[in-house]
Amino acid sequence: MREEGAVKRIVSQNIAEVELLGGGCKNCSCACQGKSGPKILQAINEINAKVGDKVEVEISSPKLLGAFLLVYILPILFLFLGYWIVSLVTADEGLKIFGGFLGLALGLLLVKFLVSRNKNFSARIVAC
Repeated sequence: MREEGAVKRIVSQNIAEVELLGGGCKNCSCACQGKSGPKILQAINEINAKVGDKVEVEISSPKLLGAFLLVYILPILFLFLGYWIVSLVTADEGLKIFGGFLGLALGLLLVKFLVSRNKNFSARIVAC
């Protein structure tokens, strides 16, 4: 996926902070982590774009798919896993539902932890 943006600042020698101009990833929480307002992400800057340059940022499709699986599928998987584990212990439906919600909460915490630990940049500036 390619998006147009503007370089807002240079973070390091080969990393730039880019504000996306288009609305194509308005609903995407991949690189921007779902923040509202202007979408700002850090991208690899191999073409040495300068502050203020209009650039094209590319996020590879496999990384988008992986982010989708992580953010949306993992919590749902943990919901069912929590329900299943509690159902092995008890037949009480209320406790099973509680176990499902507990699993969902653990899945969301795991997603938050994994996203905060991810330091490899999936966005790359490809054109100026």
